[in-house]
Amino acid sequence: MLSVSFEVGRRMLASVVGSLVWIALTPAIAHQATTPTFRQRVDAFWKDVAAHADEYRGALLGDDEARAQEVGNRLGAALDELVPGLTFGAEPSASSVRFSLISGNDRTRQLLGREVAAAMPRIAGFECVPWRPPQEPERSLGTLGDRELFVREFVALGEWDGETPMLTLSVWHESLPQLAEEDRAALATHFVERALGDAMVAVTPHTVHALDAAPAEDAAGRIGGEELYTTLVDFLKSENFDAATPPELREEYYGEPSGDHEAGTRLAELLAGATRYLDVVADYNLGLGTETVDRLHALGANAVFVECTHTLVRNPFDEDATDPSDERRRLADELERELAKAHAGTVIGWGEGRAAVWLDLLVFDEARAVEIVKTKLAGEAWIETAQLCAFDVTRAEPLATLK
Repeated sequence: MLSVSFEVGRRMLASVVGSLVWIALTPAIAHQATTPTFRQRVDAFWKDVAAHADEYRGALLGDDEARAQEVGNRLGAALDELVPGLTFGAEPSASSVRFSLISGNDRTRQLLGREVAAAMPRIAGFECVPWRPPQEPERSLGTLGDRELFVREFVALGEWDGETPMLTLSVWHESLPQLAEEDRAALATHFVERALGDAMVAVTPHTVHALDAAPAEDAAGRIGGEELYTTLVDFLKSENFDAATPPELREEYYGEPSGDHEAGTRLAELLAGATRYLDVVADYNLGLGTETVDRLHALGANAVFVECTHTLVRNPFDEDATDPSDERRRLADELERELAKAHAGTVIGWGEGRAAVWLDLLVFDEARAVEIVKTKLAGEAWIETAQLCAFDVTRAEPLATLK
């Protein structure tokens, strides 16, 4: 689960910590009866930012805090209308502003927020990341009195307990002795969580302590702030996700069909699967209702699955036999690339039965996504039939025949 938390209520929460402006706004409660696609809504959001880029950048990089907050509030309101509850941190550098999206532990906001960041066009002086990445050594952590603090100035003693697991970081900075004990702990934690970035904070159990004195140069586990940044970025890459991207919070599920559902349907035939969007799969598999898909519909998005029948048989004794799991993985990877390139959707999971596979999609432009999937499946000889279905147990008929 995510460790980032913030208050979202019917009042505005706005605070400035050093050079970082955090904004949380009341979730939107009403939408137009006819909602544009999520892709269209995202495009309109970035079109507005691009049209006012010089104004926004000047305010956020300037010395007028009131004006910076005014612009932050305006952007925050627009972002909250796009994805209710999604907020951001605006991190200015010398000549640019980075928007780090804050989605909390809500998987809908996480997935839609990733698309908001991915769909950003090139806008001079701006960048957007779906989660706050590890802090670059040259970016400010904020100010302490009249002094600006940077990651590179800190030193830590690191200890990793792989059995617990737990990362323990004991932190030193020359400013710590002048602070009260609780403030020392707060500054040490602020340094660590900014250095780790949201993705690492989310998946790495950790504790933080403030040191009373600088550690010896040859102390075991000693690591400088700049080295800590590069070490963490390398670690993130080794784990197959970019420093600016959250890990794939994937849930797997297994089990023989219960026999309570109509033969030939997903719920009757599903043997195993995995998902990045447990809310929608749980609603469907357990018959919990349509709250999640209703929420997506209001934003112009949808969760659907492609049901494919095939004649492949898994033969563990024949190394040359085509494995349906391998074909499913290949197809999912290729579809993900094509959907992402068109900003039409993303693959959120899969399922397998004895003679069927299911590919689960979160679509931002359903018509375009259907075109892409249909074209792709036409060239897949191993798939006999395919249809697009809704993650809605009240809707028995498929949405479209794809093959």
